[in-house]
Amino acid sequence: MTPPTPAGAPDTPTLNSATGSVGQVTLAWTQSASDHGATITGYKIYRGTTSGSEAFVNTAPAGTGYVDINITNGQTYSTR
Repeated sequence: MTPPTPAGAPDTPTLNSATGSVGQVTLAWTQSASDHGATITGYKIYRGTTSGSEAFVNTAPAGTGYVDINITNGQTYSTR
């Protein structure tokens, strides 16, 4: 008997767009190219006002988009 190969971490999804509107931004991405045998159950969303300062905001369900609310109009954000 051969034990199953453990799943690896999925590839990072590709952000296609971030569209702002009043008090929110809609993120759209292409799902990970490979899940490496792992089941993708959601994507962690991080936001900050400068690159490298992002903090965890929420977990988006598996899919290709998320609406991030509680955004300050006129503020530039970095998302990962």
